[in-house]
Amino acid sequence: MTHDLNGRVALITGAGRGIGRALALRLASEGMAVALVARTEADVNAARDEIVNAGGRALAFAADVADQAAVEDIVRRTEAELGPLFLLVNNAARSASWDGTKLWESDPADWWSRVETNLFGPYLFARYALPAMVQRGEGYVLAMNSLAGAAALSMTDGAYPVSKSGLFRLTDQLASQLKGTGVHAIDLSPGLVLTSANDAPQAPPGGWTPVERICDLVVACAQGEWDAFTGRFLHATDDFDAVRAHQDEIVRADRRVLRIVPGWDDDARMKPYWGPPSDD
Repeated sequence: MTHDLNGRVALITGAGRGIGRALALRLASEGMAVALVARTEADVNAARDEIVNAGGRALAFAADVADQAAVEDIVRRTEAELGPLFLLVNNAARSASWDGTKLWESDPADWWSRVETNLFGPYLFARYALPAMVQRGEGYVLAMNSLAGAAALSMTDGAYPVSKSGLFRLTDQLASQLKGTGVHAIDLSPGLVLTSANDAPQAPPGGWTPVERICDLVVACAQGEWDAFTGRFLHATDDFDAVRAHQDEIVRADRRVLRIVPGWDDDARMKPYWGPPSDD
């Protein structure tokens, strides 16, 4: 199925700057009306104004994505003022601190606050956006994830990889319950994009991913190109021809998902949790 995005409605978190702002401008250029959410009012208002001044439709919300009442209100107002929500991009995140802080040296309140932004925020937006999407039988929930969620990172205090691991499971959980609804949940990764918010300047020259790559991928997902990957992971730097060539194999073997690897070939304990999900 191919969707025409013109006239559709998207909601993007973390849209005041960086990847989120680039996504908002790109989706507006595709004819979508966009609701932008960010913590800094001046940033999100400026992004909205740029879209509106170019002839687009946009709303701006200054809010914390972990504020339940604010999230519920944002989703309600978006649908009331722009129309039925078709695309949700959970992009807002707080990055890791790459200074080698040990978990047992971290500040508990700050550690948990980052997990709330990176995981509870996406849960809340999905929680309040999905009922109407499911009722209408169409829609997309895209999570801006990271390969950091698939491995421990000894140079961080753990909040970032732990929250991104949880985000993998959140998308997987959504996909398991969205079967047959016409709504799709997909994990995406932008790669290492150089933005004003990026705190990893040690990347080698040429190691940065152009922001256009993730914008193209989000558009392709919203147009229906990657529906077979619901519940799975796509990276902006993928060789997409190769991914398409292996698509049936990936789905059949339940790959591009976060799983526990069996300890040996006939590891009976892992059998219920490994391989293509059953309907039981």
